[in-house]
Amino acid sequence: MDGDLVYARFFADFGPLHLARTVRFCHNLESRLNLAPAGRKRLVLYCSDHPHKRANALTLLAIFLVVVGGLSPELAVTRVLKGGELPPPFGFRDASCGVCTFFITLLDCARAVHKAISTSLWSYQTFSIDEYNHLDCLDNGDINWIVPGKLIAFSGPQRERIVLDAESGATTLLARDYAALFRSLGVTCVIRFNEATTYDRKAFTHAGLRHIDLPFPDGSNPSDDILFKFIRVRQQSF
Repeated sequence: MDGDLVYARFFADFGPLHLARTVRFCHNLESRLNLAPAGRKRLVLYCSDHPHKRANALTLLAIFLVVVGGLSPELAVTRVLKGGELPPPFGFRDASCGVCTFFITLLDCARAVHKAISTSLWSYQTFSIDEYNHLDCLDNGDINWIVPGKLIAFSGPQRERIVLDAESGATTLLARDYAALFRSLGVTCVIRFNEATTYDRKAFTHAGLRHIDLPFPDGSNPSDDILFKFIRVRQQSF
């Protein structure tokens, strides 16, 4: 499974894998199981014993059992760990450069997917791998839907384009590029958490988008004041 367990890390983070990779794995595994004669064959999945690879492999399997198998998160984790015979994998950490003080467990991941499905926040059946991968590319905006159709996250644009690939001419987007893209996606309000010097907000306001600055240091937690302001703006936009 090592070929399915490729993760682009920022610092010491190593997973879990993003939704496109997770759904592709589920599609492939589901297809293989459907091709196998019922009760006559077993599908064996294996990966290296590297703790990071193992953690991502077990997470994919647990999510598959929740999404496709219809198991509860608790039962899915029990199954992949063989009822406690296998040790739990390493917990996942955030992408910050400091010492990790909070880890995300295998059960946390299974519960998160189950919650997203039960609240209609995410659908395995309608999720588009192609759309996710397209928007995830830096030259297409590095964009991810947090709440489909309502809340979107993106890399803050800079004042100058950064060349990503000289041969293809791929570059990062400017604020005006995002403004046009956001209008096509139905976005009405942009909130900037970075410093105001990163780009000119007029690129958004002149395009008819509301723009709000709520800056706080990169990699840190926002203050309660910023957090509550963000929630109020979000509620108004919804």
